[in-house]
Amino acid sequence: DGAARDSARAALALALSVVIRLFAPFVPFVTEEMWRQVRGEGAASVHLGPWPGREEWSAVALPTDLAPWEDLLAAVAQVRKARTDRAKDRPTVAGIRLLAAAGAAAGLAPLLPDLAGLVGCPPGAVRIAPAPPGAPRVAVEVSFS
Repeated sequence: DGAARDSARAALALALSVVIRLFAPFVPFVTEEMWRQVRGEGAASVHLGPWPGREEWSAVALPTDLAPWEDLLAAVAQVRKARTDRAKDRPTVAGIRLLAAAGAAAGLAPLLPDLAGLVGCPPGAVRIAPAPPGAPRVAVEVSFS
């Protein structure tokens, strides 16, 4: 939707601005060209701008509950391990069945497109299923093509 797209663009612009300024002392000509492409031809030199500081990040809303993100990273690690275990076959992830505890499933649901993108899986091929009793908070079953 429009709000998510605007948020992503703002985050990208902020991150790009910070990265360009951090690299400017080491790659001056490249970063100057990037700065002018991003800011416009009439912009002052990247080397004359302020060093990135905390105040730039003050408007960024951070998530209050990090558990879904930790669960996402755990799932990504499990998928990558499964792919590595079959590395000689050069597998492509065709689908993921995410076994999640009741508390984890609600937080992971909006992150399914992120999981698919991080592991190179088709976006609609990630499904959440309830984890069996006694199972870890998050587990994955991976199908390869």
